[in-house]
Amino acid sequence: MAEAAALYKSAACSLNFKAQAFNAVWSSNSGDIVTLRAAAAAARDASSATATQLDQAKWPVDLQADINTVRDSDYANAAVLAQIASAPSWNDAARNTFPADDPGTTAGQRLRSRLGLPADPMAC
Repeated sequence: MAEAAALYKSAACSLNFKAQAFNAVWSSNSGDIVTLRAAAAAARDASSATATQLDQAKWPVDLQADINTVRDSDYANAAVLAQIASAPSWNDAARNTFPADDPGTTAGQRLRSRLGLPADPMAC
């Protein structure tokens, strides 16, 4: 289980820092589309890379369902981030929405608990 914990933590932390940077720009409502596009592209790439890493790794059977949920959530977020990263204006970017109820969030917390990792996703 220690190997699974290290792998999950590494994958999640890489994405979480990029997502946090994106969220700071997104929630600022600054109108700076260049900065928003760059942050969205970085988060998109990290989300897609993490989803791929989760998909390709070998996981204990009892974790696989939650891993699949987090992976699917990461791919879905990457699709929204791709739209934001290519938006011609802040208003166009703002038309994109993330799922209000993301099952990946709950599955990620459950994984952190089962793997003995801190509940705080930024505790890397």
